[in-house]
Amino acid sequence: MMLDFVNNWWYEEPSRPNRKAVLVTGCDSGLGLAMAKKLEKVGFIVIAACLSPLSDGYKELNTKKIRASRMRTVLLDITQDESVEKCRKDVDRILATLNLSGIWCLINNAGVLVYGDIDWTPMDRCKEMIDINLKGTLRVTKVFLDQLIANRGRLIFVTSIAHSLPLPGCSIYSATKSSLEVIAESLRFSLAPHGVKVIAIRPGDYTKVTNILSKLDTDSNHMWHHMDQDKRDVYADIFYRFYKGARKNFGLISHKSFEKSSFFSKIQHAVTSRQPKSVYAPAFYWYWFLTSFFRIIPRFPRVKLFMLLRDLTVGTTLAKNIIDDYKTVLVTNCDYGLGLTVAKELYSMGLTVIAACSSAHSNGFKYLNSSVWNRRRMMTVIMDPTSDESVNQGVHRVNKILKGRRLDRISCIVNVPDISSQCDLKDSTWSQIEYFLEESFISLIRVTKAFLDHVRENQGRVIILDLATSSDNEYFDKASNSAIEAFSEGLQIELSTFKVKVCLIRSSSYDVSSESAKNSVNAKKFNLLEFTKMCLSPLKRRSRFLIDILAKFYGLIFDEKLSHSSNLIKDISNAVTAHSPPSVYKSFYYYKQFFPRTLLRVLNYLLE
Repeated sequence: MMLDFVNNWWYEEPSRPNRKAVLVTGCDSGLGLAMAKKLEKVGFIVIAACLSPLSDGYKELNTKKIRASRMRTVLLDITQDESVEKCRKDVDRILATLNLSGIWCLINNAGVLVYGDIDWTPMDRCKEMIDINLKGTLRVTKVFLDQLIANRGRLIFVTSIAHSLPLPGCSIYSATKSSLEVIAESLRFSLAPHGVKVIAIRPGDYTKVTNILSKLDTDSNHMWHHMDQDKRDVYADIFYRFYKGARKNFGLISHKSFEKSSFFSKIQHAVTSRQPKSVYAPAFYWYWFLTSFFRIIPRFPRVKLFMLLRDLTVGTTLAKNIIDDYKTVLVTNCDYGLGLTVAKELYSMGLTVIAACSSAHSNGFKYLNSSVWNRRRMMTVIMDPTSDESVNQGVHRVNKILKGRRLDRISCIVNVPDISSQCDLKDSTWSQIEYFLEESFISLIRVTKAFLDHVRENQGRVIILDLATSSDNEYFDKASNSAIEAFSEGLQIELSTFKVKVCLIRSSSYDVSSESAKNSVNAKKFNLLEFTKMCLSPLKRRSRFLIDILAKFYGLIFDEKLSHSSNLIKDISNAVTAHSPPSVYKSFYYYKQFFPRTLLRVLNYLLE
């Protein structure tokens, strides 16, 4: 009986909502509006942030009856710095009238879904999803983080139960939500010493009670009109069947109302419980079991099953024979280090390589343009993956090179990431965070979309490198890795219709010399020992022993050198040349990833 009392007090006793302010974003409709009204009824002071004063949610929350209660509204466009700063001032003004020092809870709910394959979704719509779902959420979190720390409050991210599922047509959406999941997990470690609880809420299918797909017809018409005639000829039947199936099947398993679902109870428990769970999934139990099952099974059978479902929905195209000889390969970020090494290795194997460099002044560009190379098999172009204009110019230059040398279209893209910078949420400026997201994830989407016509026509392949990190801290590397993995899995399913292979190569943190690292936005390296000392500070007696053990492994985790004989280079070569390459390569030793992650998880559990 005593144990039951302690359990109920520790895990279930709600925190008192009196004199506590909650900021909820995306309250124009759907989940945000429902959460704001529910939390106001519970007793919290709710500040509902809406995008437009003309939205139904803003009008409803500004009625006389609701305005007289504990509900306040502000206007917020999370994609604009000026709007976020103005919202911060409005929130401070509202709280000052209530004699409150800051918000106690922030619920990042604002999000958008543009449903469609990556090949026919315009780049501006892809960037819209990233700007709102990922960058906008981080922008708001960074601005209000000091108030949450000061009040030892609560930070909640609304993600999706499909964050780890390769749903057809949701590649970018799943990638952004997957990235938020990892950011929430990382912040859970770093904010634990400050008493801030970080929670991820994964809603199920609420299509019928939200407006997440209200623009499905508008978006599909917009995509069709932005296609050129060649792409329309390729996608005509698929595009029609795809959106016909979407209109028919979306919402098939949706909740019909919030009241009849577990959504309200999960939200209330997450906000009010003394010890909330790290993750909540308000969905049907069988839906939760199904998604959990798909997360457990390996990627290969999972992707094959979704490919089958896609074929049954939209059918397959008339496929040409699979090309065995990949004559022309495009390698990105060849200015230095990894990209330069990959280009030289593929050239030595007899392939024709087009090396894309960001600058004509880089050592890699000068070296690859020297006389030691056969100019018919080693060619260079200037293409900065972080710029739309530069990538478009790069496509034009590549087409000109191929036409001038009478070469086939590009059959393989090797996306090499730029690993020169790192950043964190608290210490880095917003421009540094934005630059990191641009170079690590958005540039991958930009380059892949630009050359997808080449790969699709040749039934080639897309090689994506994912340089995995060895930590669970708040650095954004792991979030970028998670987004890349979700994107590659969704892309693999979408391009399976054209027999295009997508290979993800996961690698450990190689020591790659980088000339841009000297001038990077934030070249600060993650120090595993210093982070461990911070985590172990409450355990002073035993911290020295654990730190000594960790120090012995520290050199083993990050000391792997890049060479032509490394596992990474071998895997890249196999992915480019093999007739049937696996969809995932793992070019690291498992202990190098498992040990630090497991240790930090245990430390987080002990500190909580």
